[in-house]
Amino acid sequence: MLLQDLTEVYEQVRGTSSKLEKIALVAELLRTTPSETLPLVCYLLRGRVFPEYSAQELRLGWSSILAAIRAVTTITNEDLTAAYNKFGDLGSAVELIFEQKTKISMSLVSEPLTVEECYTALVKIATLSGGLLEEAIAQAFSVNLEVLRKAYMVRSDIGEVARIAQEQPETLPSLSIVLGRPLRPMLAETADNLEEGFKRFDKALFEYKYDGARLSIHKDNEAVKIFTREAAEVSTSLPELVADIKQIPHSFLVDCEIIPFEHSPKAFQELIKRLRRKHRVAEFVRKIPVKLYVFDLLYLDGTSLIDTPLINRRERLKTVIPPTEQIEIARCIVTKSGAKARIMFQESLDLGFEGVMIKNPHSLYMPGKRGFEWLKLKPEAETLDLVVVVVEYGHGKRANLLSDYTFAVRDREGNLAPIAKAYCGLKDREIEEMTQYFKGIAREQHGRTFLVEPTVVVEVKFGEIQKSSLYEVGYALRFPRIKRIRWDLSVDEIDSIETVEKIFQRQKRSS
Repeated sequence: MLLQDLTEVYEQVRGTSSKLEKIALVAELLRTTPSETLPLVCYLLRGRVFPEYSAQELRLGWSSILAAIRAVTTITNEDLTAAYNKFGDLGSAVELIFEQKTKISMSLVSEPLTVEECYTALVKIATLSGGLLEEAIAQAFSVNLEVLRKAYMVRSDIGEVARIAQEQPETLPSLSIVLGRPLRPMLAETADNLEEGFKRFDKALFEYKYDGARLSIHKDNEAVKIFTREAAEVSTSLPELVADIKQIPHSFLVDCEIIPFEHSPKAFQELIKRLRRKHRVAEFVRKIPVKLYVFDLLYLDGTSLIDTPLINRRERLKTVIPPTEQIEIARCIVTKSGAKARIMFQESLDLGFEGVMIKNPHSLYMPGKRGFEWLKLKPEAETLDLVVVVVEYGHGKRANLLSDYTFAVRDREGNLAPIAKAYCGLKDREIEEMTQYFKGIAREQHGRTFLVEPTVVVEVKFGEIQKSSLYEVGYALRFPRIKRIRWDLSVDEIDSIETVEKIFQRQKRSS
């Protein structure tokens, strides 16, 4: 398949604002894509190179792109800057440069490029949201959209699911969890108060909310793999947990939370020193003990349980996971008593935990989905998890550091929308480290400002939410301040504009 066929569709999609037309354009492309190329095209449409379950990444920053341009042209820095300033877009600038034939310093391939040839070189071509791609695949191959979405939930590979939809659509409903392949975690919305659970569920299941890192553990006979929510395998850094898990006589997949723990919970930052560690592992096992709290059972001995109600999954979980020094089943109660719920909430805080989870006891497990079947409640509600989309050099002693950050929230269409800008909260050492990190994930540079890949999630404190025309979402945060960088969260887990509006309405009621 020629790369030109794909890029022409990108141009057509960019040229229309109609959702239905976008879906139709992509659906027609997918129908005509050869089976062996279909997964690659789907990954690229998703703005990815690898499937969602893969921890592999291609980090292609500003400096790498410039080096590649200079490798095939004789252009000077001044000419490149002038071309960039003309468009404010690096792609358009490079197109202009390559149109000027006299500046090409070496012979380039004259044959038309194919998608397959360019696949590993393309990192980010994202003009479609993930939801539109699912609809386009369903339309292209005449399959039920909800069946397709369910298949994607359990496989976490849009390319694989698209190929199955093309070749064997009748098998989509029977696709199940694959042990050893990371499953995207089910996510929760923010609750205003404890009573919200009773309003939604009558009886509600309350769990301690632990301030740690979300993990999934896959045990396939003797093989044990532990994954973070970002699909990074951390089994080798947690040998004591692997040893305990190996003693359990079942194959299973469990959802859990890990915290640094020595007599009581320790600071989350300590956990970062343990996860993904490859060297001096034994030393850090002694220095930073951890505890694992298991709260859900998703697969057991060949049977997927994600369509089983939570209360039943919980009952079976107690028969599978025996408590050890490092592993416990997360405490929960099912009640319709507000008094009991408040007691549990206070117990959680007294024990050094973060709050409570409030869940529908009859909820099914929906991988990768955020919804009101699960709610989270913390005492300090006025924080938002946002993603950094723009960074700028500071002033004075921070003139050479990227210290000013712009944060985005999810708008109603699922797109990233700026809502705040802050420059305080991080220590000088953290700012220095983040400066190098952001340069490595920069997409574009405009003078002293960098547009960066939306991968760094930050918990932001603020005084209040105000109506504002400064940002397109219609709101702005007053006195925003960075509380901490949430390395344990992905961009898929940031807060939405709906959460912003809920906090805003709560402020109005209390004022």
